[in-house]
Amino acid sequence: MFRFLFALLLLSGTAVAQPDSLFRQDEQQVYRLNEWYIHNVRSFSPDTALPALAILREAAARRSDRLVSCAATYYEGQYHANKLKDTILGIALMNRAISEAHAGGRKLQEAIYLHHLGYYYSFTNNYSNALVYLLHANELFDELGPEKDPAVVSNYYRVAFIYYHLEDYEEALLYCRKGLAYNERRNMYTMYVANTTGQCFSKLMRADSALKYFQQTLHLAREGRHIAWEGIALGNIGNLYLDRHHYAEARPYFEKYLQNSLQTGQWSCRAEALTALARIDLESGNLGAALTGLHQAQGIFDSIRQRQPLTIENYPRLRSLYSNLALLYERRGNPGEAYRYLKLENAIHDSLDRRALLAGASTARQQVQAEKMRGQQQLMESDRETERLRRIFLVAALAMVLIIALLFINRIRLKMRRSRALHQEREQKLLADNTQMRADLMSAQESLHTFRENLRQKTFAFQELEQQLAALRIQESAITQEQVDALTELTRATILTPQDWTAFRNDFEKVYPDFFKRLRERYPTLSPAETRLLALTKLGLSTPEMAAMLGVSPDSVKKTRQRLRKELELPQASSLQQLVDDL
Repeated sequence: MFRFLFALLLLSGTAVAQPDSLFRQDEQQVYRLNEWYIHNVRSFSPDTALPALAILREAAARRSDRLVSCAATYYEGQYHANKLKDTILGIALMNRAISEAHAGGRKLQEAIYLHHLGYYYSFTNNYSNALVYLLHANELFDELGPEKDPAVVSNYYRVAFIYYHLEDYEEALLYCRKGLAYNERRNMYTMYVANTTGQCFSKLMRADSALKYFQQTLHLAREGRHIAWEGIALGNIGNLYLDRHHYAEARPYFEKYLQNSLQTGQWSCRAEALTALARIDLESGNLGAALTGLHQAQGIFDSIRQRQPLTIENYPRLRSLYSNLALLYERRGNPGEAYRYLKLENAIHDSLDRRALLAGASTARQQVQAEKMRGQQQLMESDRETERLRRIFLVAALAMVLIIALLFINRIRLKMRRSRALHQEREQKLLADNTQMRADLMSAQESLHTFRENLRQKTFAFQELEQQLAALRIQESAITQEQVDALTELTRATILTPQDWTAFRNDFEKVYPDFFKRLRERYPTLSPAETRLLALTKLGLSTPEMAAMLGVSPDSVKKTRQRLRKELELPQASSLQQLVDDL
């Protein structure tokens, strides 16, 4: 009970007290949850850790935060697998969390958990499963971009590490190059990647390339003051020169390797350095120095084996020691000792061969399994991609239909808008034309009215003039003949000039449209004078007014009327006025 209360207190001081840090939804949320697990759950006992995860899950449920709920499931699985060694339950929970992240479209969370599970598989030497999960994680990280993956170099390193142990060195180099491309010199994983690159080239018998990357590893180790890794790089470079029988070049590296092993307390590394220096002395003919060095190395191994069993990685070093001792005693003329050390070397050689055979078989099985699982993964990815493309096609098709519909609707709207605009324009034009026609009609009516009034006034004036002329004729002595002729000519003059007639006709046409056209169509034989007479009749002018306007006598107007009636064959009851009114 006390431990459970302690767990509650622990959570209240971390997750519950810091909701903004664990439940704030941004790109760093999944990383904050991982840090929370590392510092508050991973190293604690089950009585503390499991209640802490349960409280986190309950808080996520209250907030409907699926990402945090998924994280609680994953870290519970990781705790069961790593801390409680319950592999089956742990892996099941981690896979469930990965599926939840995928279903929720949380690609970053899915990638991180895939990578962590792949890393877990690599620690259990299950390289085939490790490879599948790590490759899938890297595919997602590549899709997200390097800015979303702060551990991009370590991710590439772990894939390269798996390929190296599966003896697929070319694939390992591919991922090593990806990691080195970021040139993160202060990142320790850059140093790891450089070393793995050198190891791959060494396995591929490409010593020059291996040397280049071992030198890079050494430089990075010195920059970062990583003494242990400096020793590893020195030993790798020295062994490259030693394998190529470049003893002079190898010596300074093994001397520094020896000093480094003394600093770090790595006795097996010290024994390796002493053995290598003894081999160089042996090849240089300095048998005494070689013997001293080899005996020192042998003493180190004897001391180690007295305390604990020799680890598998030290077997090749012990084998090298026995091989060099056998060669030394052979050159010193002691075949018995040479044979004894040769037998010890062969025993280790056989043991290593058996282990290599078993490891090779295991590696081969894991390679086959990895290829099989990779094929299944690729098939799943292909199905997933097909489904994605199908969805994209459906969305594109719907979008196309929507666009076509919108274009069609927009076209109809534009057509209706243009139609309304055209209709409004026509209405406005008709309204303007109607207004103008009314104005013109009113103007023409006013002109005709003015013309008629002027005509009446002029007619009245001429009538007075004729009366005066008649009176003057009676008084022949009061006026000369020349004056009488002038007055007579004036009374016979045309009141309506050609210009006046043109203006009159234009105004008349506005008031009585198509009058002259219909008149010509019905009576094509009419003369211009007869046409004018009928037009003046349409206006309702009197006979004197017509006579004055046409410049003839009233009798001439009457005669013209009678002639027109006969010519037009008008009935007795009909009049010219009725005829023009009917037009």
